[in-house]
Amino acid sequence: MKFSCYQVNIQHRNQNNQKSQWKISEAEELEIFVTGLLNKWCDQTKMKIWSLPKQVGSFLQIGVERQSIGGSTKLYMAKFTCDHNGTWHGFPVSSKSVQDQPSEELMDVWYKMGLIDKSFRNKWSQGKI
Repeated sequence: MKFSCYQVNIQHRNQNNQKSQWKISEAEELEIFVTGLLNKWCDQTKMKIWSLPKQVGSFLQIGVERQSIGGSTKLYMAKFTCDHNGTWHGFPVSSKSVQDQPSEELMDVWYKMGLIDKSFRNKWSQGKI
């Protein structure tokens, strides 16, 4: 996995209605990234990481959906991507976005760790979160 730095992407903090928006601090965003990085919650290419806040037993809202498709939707999961230089950035993701889905294997890991429960997993799979 290539890593040179993490960069906060202002597009996900400036009320851009085409982008999901973080509702947590930049420090909390970085902490969620580091959790995913250290746990290697990545795809096969190692160019994408998914992560959740470390909050076992309850779900912490980290963002809202982009305004263009329903900005009131609360978001609980983040996806982080890497460019060719090893610079990472992330954003809150919705279950409605097909390209932002973590693998079933990763969902299994989170379930076994107690980070998500059966209800969350089912709602995510059905595109209701």
